[in-house]
Amino acid sequence: MSGKIIVGINESAPSRAATSWALDHSGADRGDVVLTHVMTIADSENARTAAGASTRLAEHAASARLASPHVTVSTQLRVGDALTELIESTSGASSIVMGTHKTGFVQGRIFGSKFIQLAAAAHCPVIFVPSGSGRSSHTGIVVGIKSAELDRAALVFAAREAVSTGSKLSIVHCWTLPDLADETFTAHANRSMLESLRADKILAAAGAFVRATEPDLTTRTRSIRRPTAEGLIETSASALLLVLGQSRTEAATGRVLGHTVHDVLLNLTAPTAIVAIDAPAIARAVR
Repeated sequence: MSGKIIVGINESAPSRAATSWALDHSGADRGDVVLTHVMTIADSENARTAAGASTRLAEHAASARLASPHVTVSTQLRVGDALTELIESTSGASSIVMGTHKTGFVQGRIFGSKFIQLAAAAHCPVIFVPSGSGRSSHTGIVVGIKSAELDRAALVFAAREAVSTGSKLSIVHCWTLPDLADETFTAHANRSMLESLRADKILAAAGAFVRATEPDLTTRTRSIRRPTAEGLIETSASALLLVLGQSRTEAATGRVLGHTVHDVLLNLTAPTAIVAIDAPAIARAVR
Protein backbone atom coordinates (compact mmCIF):
# COMPACT_ATOMS: atom_id res chain seq x y z
CA MET A 1 0.00 0.00 0.00
CA SER A 2 1.62 3.24 -1.14
CA GLY A 3 1.01 6.81 0.03
CA LYS A 4 0.33 8.18 3.50
CA ILE A 5 -1.29 5.77 5.97
CA ILE A 6 -2.94 7.35 9.00
CA VAL A 7 -3.16 5.24 12.17
CA GLY A 8 -5.52 6.28 14.95
CA ILE A 9 -3.63 5.93 18.22
CA ASN A 10 -4.46 5.70 21.90
CA GLU A 11 -2.97 3.52 24.64
CA SER A 12 -4.91 0.35 23.83
CA ALA A 13 -3.86 -3.07 22.52
CA PRO A 14 -6.04 -2.55 19.42
CA SER A 15 -4.04 0.60 18.61
CA ARG A 16 -0.87 -1.48 18.68
CA ALA A 17 -2.51 -4.04 16.38
CA ALA A 18 -3.46 -1.24 13.97
CA THR A 19 0.11 0.09 14.00
CA SER A 20 1.55 -3.36 13.28
CA TRP A 21 -0.90 -3.84 10.42
CA ALA A 22 0.00 -0.47 8.89
CA LEU A 23 3.73 -1.16 9.18
CA ASP A 24 3.34 -4.58 7.55
CA HIS A 25 1.30 -3.19 4.67
CA SER A 26 3.34 -0.08 4.00
CA GLY A 27 6.75 -1.67 3.61
CA ALA A 28 6.53 -3.09 0.10
CA ASP A 29 5.56 0.21 -1.50
CA ARG A 30 7.43 2.51 0.89
CA GLY A 31 4.28 4.08 2.22
CA ASP A 32 4.60 6.57 5.09
CA VAL A 33 2.85 5.83 8.37
CA VAL A 34 1.49 8.76 10.39
CA LEU A 35 0.57 7.90 13.99
CA THR A 36 -2.26 10.22 14.99
CA HIS A 37 -3.65 10.92 18.44
CA VAL A 38 -6.51 13.29 19.22
CA MET A 39 -6.79 15.13 22.54
CA THR A 40 -9.88 16.83 23.82
CA ILE A 41 -9.70 20.60 24.18
CA ALA A 42 -9.82 20.19 27.98
CA ASP A 43 -6.85 17.80 27.95
CA SER A 44 -4.87 20.10 25.68
CA GLU A 45 -5.28 22.94 28.17
CA ASN A 46 -3.76 20.84 30.96
CA ALA A 47 0.01 21.12 30.49
CA ARG A 48 0.78 17.87 32.29
CA THR A 49 -1.82 15.87 30.37
CA ALA A 50 -0.77 17.34 27.03
CA ALA A 51 2.90 16.65 27.71
CA GLY A 52 2.08 13.06 28.69
CA ALA A 53 0.13 12.50 25.49
CA SER A 54 2.98 13.89 23.41
CA THR A 55 5.50 11.68 25.20
CA ARG A 56 3.43 8.52 24.78
CA LEU A 57 2.90 9.25 21.08
CA ALA A 58 6.65 9.74 20.62
CA GLU A 59 7.34 6.45 22.43
CA HIS A 60 4.82 4.66 20.24
CA ALA A 61 6.53 6.07 17.15
CA ALA A 62 9.98 5.03 18.43
CA SER A 63 8.74 1.46 18.91
CA ALA A 64 7.26 1.47 15.40
CA ARG A 65 10.54 2.69 13.85
CA LEU A 66 12.45 0.02 15.75
CA ALA A 67 10.06 -2.69 14.51
CA SER A 68 10.12 -1.46 10.88
CA PRO A 69 13.21 0.69 10.25
CA HIS A 70 12.52 0.76 6.50
CA VAL A 71 9.19 2.57 7.00
CA THR A 72 8.98 6.33 7.44
CA VAL A 73 7.03 6.90 10.66
CA SER A 74 5.84 10.34 11.78
CA THR A 75 3.32 11.61 14.32
CA GLN A 76 0.60 14.20 14.61
CA LEU A 77 -1.13 15.31 17.81
CA ARG A 78 -4.49 16.91 17.08
CA VAL A 79 -6.93 18.73 19.34
CA GLY A 80 -10.71 18.67 19.18
CA ASP A 81 -13.51 16.18 18.63
CA ALA A 82 -11.80 12.85 17.90
CA LEU A 83 -14.10 11.73 15.08
CA THR A 84 -14.02 15.12 13.36
CA GLU A 85 -10.24 15.38 13.62
CA LEU A 86 -9.69 11.87 12.29
CA ILE A 87 -11.97 12.56 9.34
CA GLU A 88 -10.01 15.74 8.55
CA SER A 89 -6.72 13.86 8.86
CA THR A 90 -7.75 11.53 6.01
CA SER A 91 -7.62 14.29 3.39
CA GLY A 92 -4.84 13.29 0.99
CA ALA A 93 -4.19 9.96 2.75
CA SER A 94 -4.18 6.58 1.02
CA SER A 95 -5.94 4.96 4.00
CA ILE A 96 -6.63 5.24 7.71
CA VAL A 97 -6.21 2.25 10.05
CA MET A 98 -8.10 1.84 13.32
CA GLY A 99 -7.71 -0.90 15.92
CA THR A 100 -10.84 -2.56 17.28
CA HIS A 101 -12.17 -5.11 19.71
CA LYS A 102 -13.25 -8.43 18.21
CA THR A 103 -16.82 -7.10 18.39
CA GLY A 104 -15.97 -4.28 16.08
CA PHE A 105 -16.32 -1.52 18.65
CA VAL A 106 -13.31 0.77 18.49
CA GLN A 107 -11.31 0.62 21.71
CA GLY A 108 -10.55 3.26 24.27
CA ARG A 109 -11.72 6.30 26.20
CA ILE A 110 -11.56 8.55 23.14
CA PHE A 111 -12.32 5.98 20.43
CA GLY A 112 -15.90 4.84 21.10
CA SER A 113 -18.27 2.73 19.01
CA LYS A 114 -19.39 5.79 17.04
CA PHE A 115 -16.09 5.58 15.19
CA ILE A 116 -17.47 3.04 12.77
CA GLN A 117 -19.05 6.18 11.25
CA LEU A 118 -15.52 7.04 10.14
CA ALA A 119 -16.12 4.50 7.37
CA ALA A 120 -18.93 6.65 6.00
CA ALA A 121 -17.21 10.02 6.18
CA ALA A 122 -13.46 9.52 5.65
CA HIS A 123 -11.80 10.82 2.48
CA CYS A 124 -9.95 7.53 1.92
CA PRO A 125 -10.42 3.80 2.57
CA VAL A 126 -10.82 2.94 6.26
CA ILE A 127 -9.29 -0.27 7.61
CA PHE A 128 -10.49 -1.70 10.92
CA VAL A 129 -8.08 -4.18 12.51
CA PRO A 130 -9.31 -6.47 15.33
CA SER A 131 -6.77 -7.01 18.09
CA GLY A 132 -5.16 -10.42 17.83
CA SER A 133 -5.65 -10.74 14.05
CA GLY A 134 -2.01 -11.59 13.36
CA ARG A 135 -0.84 -11.97 9.79
CA SER A 136 0.61 -15.45 10.47
CA SER A 137 -2.85 -16.93 10.97
CA HIS A 138 -4.60 -15.14 8.09
CA THR A 139 -4.26 -15.66 4.35
CA GLY A 140 -5.91 -14.33 1.21
CA ILE A 141 -7.88 -11.22 0.33
CA VAL A 142 -11.69 -11.37 0.18
CA VAL A 143 -13.83 -8.72 -1.53
CA GLY A 144 -17.61 -8.69 -1.19
CA ILE A 145 -19.56 -7.21 -4.09
CA LYS A 146 -23.09 -6.33 -5.12
CA SER A 147 -22.13 -5.88 -8.77
CA ALA A 148 -18.97 -5.53 -10.83
CA GLU A 149 -19.97 -2.05 -11.98
CA LEU A 150 -20.96 -0.68 -8.56
CA ASP A 151 -17.97 -2.12 -6.70
CA ARG A 152 -15.12 -1.36 -9.09
CA ALA A 153 -13.24 0.76 -6.56
CA ALA A 154 -13.43 -2.06 -3.99
CA LEU A 155 -12.28 -4.58 -6.60
CA VAL A 156 -9.28 -2.44 -7.56
CA PHE A 157 -8.33 -1.87 -3.93
CA ALA A 158 -8.62 -5.58 -3.13
CA ALA A 159 -6.64 -6.60 -6.21
CA ARG A 160 -3.85 -4.16 -5.35
CA GLU A 161 -3.68 -5.51 -1.80
CA ALA A 162 -3.57 -9.08 -3.10
CA VAL A 163 -0.69 -8.25 -5.44
CA SER A 164 1.15 -6.26 -2.77
CA THR A 165 0.89 -9.08 -0.20
CA GLY A 166 1.37 -11.96 -2.65
CA SER A 167 -2.11 -13.26 -1.82
CA LYS A 168 -4.90 -14.90 -3.76
CA LEU A 169 -8.12 -12.90 -4.26
CA SER A 170 -11.60 -14.26 -3.56
CA ILE A 171 -14.55 -12.34 -5.02
CA VAL A 172 -17.74 -13.09 -3.09
CA HIS A 173 -21.36 -12.32 -3.91
CA CYS A 174 -24.04 -13.23 -1.36
CA TRP A 175 -27.71 -13.53 -2.15
CA THR A 176 -30.98 -14.65 -0.60
CA LEU A 177 -34.37 -15.61 -1.94
CA PRO A 178 -37.32 -14.14 -0.01
CA ASP A 179 -40.22 -16.53 0.51
CA LEU A 180 -43.39 -15.75 -1.39
CA ALA A 181 -46.84 -16.65 -0.07
CA ASP A 182 -48.52 -19.60 -1.84
CA GLU A 183 -45.49 -20.20 -4.11
CA THR A 184 -45.26 -23.72 -5.49
CA PHE A 185 -42.12 -25.82 -5.12
CA THR A 186 -41.48 -25.63 -8.87
CA ALA A 187 -41.87 -21.86 -8.98
CA HIS A 188 -39.51 -21.45 -6.02
CA ALA A 189 -36.92 -23.74 -7.64
CA ASN A 190 -37.11 -21.78 -10.89
CA ARG A 191 -36.72 -18.48 -9.08
CA SER A 192 -33.76 -19.87 -7.14
CA MET A 193 -32.09 -21.03 -10.35
CA LEU A 194 -32.55 -17.62 -11.98
CA GLU A 195 -31.08 -15.83 -8.95
CA SER A 196 -28.14 -18.23 -8.90
CA LEU A 197 -27.50 -17.59 -12.60
CA ARG A 198 -27.68 -13.84 -11.93
CA ALA A 199 -25.08 -14.21 -9.17
CA ASP A 200 -22.82 -16.19 -11.51
CA LYS A 201 -23.11 -13.46 -14.11
CA ILE A 202 -22.18 -10.77 -11.57
CA LEU A 203 -19.15 -12.77 -10.45
CA ALA A 204 -18.05 -13.50 -14.01
CA ALA A 205 -18.08 -9.78 -14.80
CA ALA A 206 -16.13 -8.99 -11.63
CA GLY A 207 -13.57 -11.69 -12.36
CA ALA A 208 -13.08 -10.42 -15.91
CA PHE A 209 -12.59 -6.87 -14.62
CA VAL A 210 -9.96 -7.95 -12.09
CA ARG A 211 -8.11 -10.05 -14.67
CA ALA A 212 -7.99 -7.05 -16.98
CA THR A 213 -6.64 -4.93 -14.11
CA GLU A 214 -4.21 -7.48 -12.65
CA PRO A 215 -3.74 -10.28 -15.23
CA ASP A 216 -1.21 -12.25 -13.14
CA LEU A 217 -3.33 -12.32 -9.99
CA THR A 218 -4.82 -15.66 -8.92
CA THR A 219 -8.55 -15.03 -8.53
CA ARG A 220 -11.54 -17.15 -7.65
CA THR A 221 -15.24 -16.37 -7.29
CA ARG A 222 -17.81 -17.60 -4.79
CA SER A 223 -21.60 -17.39 -4.88
CA ILE A 224 -23.06 -17.77 -1.39
CA ARG A 225 -26.75 -18.12 -0.64
CA ARG A 226 -26.84 -16.38 2.72
CA PRO A 227 -27.62 -12.92 4.08
CA THR A 228 -24.75 -10.71 2.91
CA ALA A 229 -23.20 -9.75 6.25
CA GLU A 230 -23.38 -13.33 7.58
CA GLY A 231 -21.83 -14.78 4.45
CA LEU A 232 -19.00 -12.25 4.36
CA ILE A 233 -18.19 -12.59 8.06
CA GLU A 234 -17.93 -16.37 7.76
CA THR A 235 -16.01 -16.32 4.48
CA SER A 236 -13.43 -13.80 5.71
CA ALA A 237 -12.80 -15.40 9.13
CA SER A 238 -9.29 -16.50 8.13
CA ALA A 239 -8.62 -13.78 5.54
CA LEU A 240 -5.74 -11.34 5.62
CA LEU A 241 -8.22 -8.62 4.61
CA LEU A 242 -11.91 -8.25 3.79
CA VAL A 243 -12.77 -5.39 1.40
CA LEU A 244 -16.25 -3.88 1.09
CA GLY A 245 -17.65 -1.02 -0.96
CA GLN A 246 -19.54 1.72 0.84
CA SER A 247 -21.99 4.02 -0.92
CA ARG A 248 -21.99 7.72 -0.03
CA THR A 249 -25.52 7.67 1.38
CA GLU A 250 -26.58 11.07 2.67
CA ALA A 251 -28.91 11.55 5.62
CA ALA A 252 -30.11 14.55 7.56
CA THR A 253 -27.29 13.98 10.05
CA GLY A 254 -24.61 13.37 7.40
CA ARG A 255 -23.28 10.33 5.61
CA VAL A 256 -24.46 7.00 6.96
CA LEU A 257 -23.30 3.41 6.69
CA GLY A 258 -25.14 0.79 4.68
CA HIS A 259 -26.66 -2.10 6.66
CA THR A 260 -24.15 -4.68 5.41
CA VAL A 261 -21.08 -2.58 6.26
CA HIS A 262 -22.54 -1.69 9.66
CA ASP A 263 -23.29 -5.34 10.52
CA VAL A 264 -19.87 -6.55 9.39
CA LEU A 265 -18.05 -3.89 11.42
CA LEU A 266 -19.94 -4.88 14.56
CA ASN A 267 -18.92 -8.52 14.08
CA LEU A 268 -15.36 -8.34 12.77
CA THR A 269 -13.44 -11.57 12.28
CA ALA A 270 -10.61 -10.17 10.15
CA PRO A 271 -9.08 -6.81 9.19
CA THR A 272 -11.70 -5.06 7.06
CA ALA A 273 -11.30 -2.23 4.56
CA ILE A 274 -14.24 0.00 3.67
CA VAL A 275 -13.83 1.68 0.28
CA ALA A 276 -16.20 4.37 -1.00
CA ILE A 277 -17.67 3.32 -4.34
CA ASP A 278 -16.89 6.81 -5.66
CA ALA A 279 -13.40 7.01 -4.13
CA PRO A 280 -11.74 9.66 -6.38
CA ALA A 281 -8.20 8.29 -6.50
CA ILE A 282 -9.34 4.74 -7.14
CA ALA A 283 -12.06 5.81 -9.57
CA ARG A 284 -9.44 7.56 -11.72
CA ALA A 285 -7.43 4.36 -11.87
CA VAL A 286 -10.28 2.29 -13.31
CA ARG A 287 -11.34 4.62 -16.11
